[in-house]
Amino acid sequence: MAAGIYILVEKNQILVLTRSATSSLDSGSLDMPSLLETAAYSLIGAGSIIFIIAFLGWCGACLENNKCLTVYAVIVGFIIVLEIAAVILAIIYKDQFETYAQANLLTLLQSRYKGPYDTSDVVSLAFDLVHIVFQCCGVSNATEFSSISSWNTTYAYDSGGGSYVITNATIPLTCCKFNNTAAFPSDMTGFINSMANNQCPVTQADSNIDT
Repeated sequence: MAAGIYILVEKNQILVLTRSATSSLDSGSLDMPSLLETAAYSLIGAGSIIFIIAFLGWCGACLENNKCLTVYAVIVGFIIVLEIAAVILAIIYKDQFETYAQANLLTLLQSRYKGPYDTSDVVSLAFDLVHIVFQCCGVSNATEFSSISSWNTTYAYDSGGGSYVITNATIPLTCCKFNNTAAFPSDMTGFINSMANNQCPVTQADSNIDT
């Protein structure tokens, strides 16, 4: 319940990102903000159901009401059975799911990634946000970006004394370490200026690859 309320009330970074990203997409594109808000309401609904079930058990125990306790026990028992089944299925199909998920994510990365300077594609922005939040780079590793031609690799950095070097990045700048990740994507200038090593996109030093 708290998680759902937080998303709706605070309008966290993911919601802000998807709103700004989808605003430039065509009407047939996936409405990510609506999906996030729906997920928030779902969390609140699920939390409310759990609260009601727990309250039912509490009332049954405190009032020594056998009917309440019976209903509570049946519901909890059913939930436990579902959880056991879910764990068994997860163990059985874990490898297949990982292979399927990685293959599809890699396809998305290669076909949709445009880099952090381009806000026209919500999938591309989602990859950048994942790089920042989870401190990773690519689906499996950073070498995947060497085969992607759709993202802008041009990168300029201050080599000292106001002298700028223009070169090609080997990894997106979102794969690097930053001191102010909260600035992305609303304040790109502040975000880029907080990069731990301004040569990171070129040399990969102080990047998420090291973690």
